Amino acid sequence: MEPATTAPTSCLTGVSSFHLDTEFVDQVLEVGCATTDNFYTIEPIVIRGRSRHVLCPRTQKMGSSYVDALSGKQHVGFSNYMLSYSWAYQVGDVVASLAQHCEKENQDPQSTYFWICCLCINQHQVIEVREQGEEVPFEDFRAEFQNRVQGIGRVLALMIPWDKPVYASRVWCVFELFTAVSDGTCSLTVVMPPSEVSRFCNSISNGAFTGYLWFALEQLDLKNAQASVPNDKDMILQLVEEGVGTDNLNQVVRQRLLSWLSEAANLECHNQLSCGSLAGDSAAIAVAETSNLLHRLGKFDKASVLLLAAKDAVFTDDARTIEKANLWRVIGKNYDYLGQNQEAAAAFCEASEMLRVLGQLESHDGAALLTCVAANLQEGGQVEEALANYRKAWEIRQACGSERSLDASDLLAMMGVAECRLGSNAGLQHAQEAKNLRIQLGQLNTPHGAYVLQQLGVCHFMLGDFHAAIAEF
Repeated sequence: MEPATTAPTSCLTGVSSFHLDTEFVDQVLEVGCATTDNFYTIEPIVIRGRSRHVLCPRTQKMGSSYVDALSGKQHVGFSNYMLSYSWAYQVGDVVASLAQHCEKENQDPQSTYFWICCLCINQHQVIEVREQGEEVPFEDFRAEFQNRVQGIGRVLALMIPWDKPVYASRVWCVFELFTAVSDGTCSLTVVMPPSEVSRFCNSISNGAFTGYLWFALEQLDLKNAQASVPNDKDMILQLVEEGVGTDNLNQVVRQRLLSWLSEAANLECHNQLSCGSLAGDSAAIAVAETSNLLHRLGKFDKASVLLLAAKDAVFTDDARTIEKANLWRVIGKNYDYLGQNQEAAAAFCEASEMLRVLGQLESHDGAALLTCVAANLQEGGQVEEALANYRKAWEIRQACGSERSLDASDLLAMMGVAECRLGSNAGLQHAQEAKNLRIQLGQLNTPHGAYVLQQLGVCHFMLGDFHAAIAEF
């Protein structure tokens, strides 16, 4: 069987989202496989099965890549994106992720093409080399992937599950990330299937969500990636280390993943608020957590829009709850970030009144609110009043046993700066305690961990120890 003469033969040819969602999935099901099977399972039957009797336009031998067996512009064309993924992913997750990406970007699935290695590299050739007892040389694979990354210019990194991506455990995925990040003209976007978005959004209502998120991101370390050929791992990690550096690449991946998750949560909250499926305390929790994510990324305007949209869904009656009080606190924080101190103070007053009526001012939530009130006062130049509130918040935390938490670390750092501004040496000790607490909790290498280090540096600076300040900065 010859490939149709209209089929593209470029090494950058890809398959359309439309083809994957229709004909490809149909083939998977027809041979007795399922969309829950991974690519290792379906590759011999579907991918090589489809192309076994097709003449490869490059080698002129029977047995081509899957994409060479396709024709028709609704199925095959010059790739718009390169997909960076793992063969261990389920077929359905990959197909759904790309379909959702097309929808999100308002792109036609019939004319949006993806370069996917298992479909676009001649697997017959790979198997032939392997059966001869050889391995495809590292440099050949390197050139193959590098040419695609640079030639296509847009990489989609498919990460599943959100809290421990299989993707990050494969060293060739690390190489693709490295190539995309090193090339200043290449864009890198994280994508996920709708099912994973739902799982992530559902987890937001968990009270320990934020701490778990930072823990999950911190565990993402590309140095732990594996390869079927051990030498490949050594060579790729050496390339990365000599280039952008593994630690820097880790931070890029964490930041892109966090950015994608925050956008997904923001969109999901808006969708559920607009259709009425998110209301009351559930809405207060989801919107507060999502706004906190947006705050971490400096997306204060987006948080403002979400918080405004949530007011009608949350404050539907006069009932006072801790969840509503906490949402008022987050609203106040957002005003503070935007430099609207008076509006922030008014929101904090609403939160305080709710907690007072509930008898919860002397609680963890009360301490969190007092910390925000203190920061608001400090921003307005009322440092002594701010320090009094910081100290009261610390007393409450000690009394209710929440002095060994991430929030407590932030409080110690902020209190330390206020004390140093008023000439108290206790400030440096408190800021150092904040750093030590972050280390003990395994949460120093996070956005708020960086904030604590910055506050410690400010304390050193105000006390005249510039070398120590620079070390913390």
